[in-house]
This record gives sequence, structure tokens and C-alpha cells, in this order.
Amino acid sequence: MTTADTLRSEGNALFKSGRYSEAEERYAAAIAALAGAPESEEARKCRLNRCACLLRLHGYEAARREAETVIEQSGGTAAKAHFRLGQCLDALHEPQAAAAA
Repeated sequence: MTTADTLRSEGNALFKSGRYSEAEERYAAAIAALAGAPESEEARKCRLNRCACLLRLHGYEAARREAETVIEQSGGTAAKAHFRLGQCLDALHEPQAAAAA
């Protein structure tokens, strides 16, 4: 298991227990560990999980950036990223943009 895998697994366990801030830190560390492969599927998973944490922590702008990054890297095909972007935009009081996400 790679460092990024370990960090993502730890983040998953922390998220499930409601420890969103700590989970977000693990996902951010996993993303950093994947700096050599920023567009990999593993990096996208970590970004989406970090986005979920940021949403729970009301970090909507940061969550928005993560979702947009995944959408860009996937060529627009990442359905979960579009869903999370919609959640971010709704929380940022941008309902028309949220509906289009």
C-alpha cells in the first residue's frame, strides 16, 4: 500500500466517524503525495473526498475548487464532481449555476 493509499484510508475512517477536519488533512496530504500524478484516478478520489469534507466544514470556495479541478481533469465526465460542485454552488447562493452543474 502506498503512502497516498494509507492516507486516503485514514481519511475515509475519520470521515465515517465525523472527524471532517482531520479527514480533510489526510486527503490533502494524500493529494500532495500524489503530486507526480495529479490527474490520476487516486488523486481524483482524494480530491472528491476532500471536497466532501470541506462541504461539511463550510469551506465552500475550497470545495468548489476541488470539484472544478476534478471536472477539468476528467474532461467533464466525473458525475460525482458535478454533483459536489452543485452542492458548493447552492451553499454559495448561486442556484442557477448549481442547477447547471
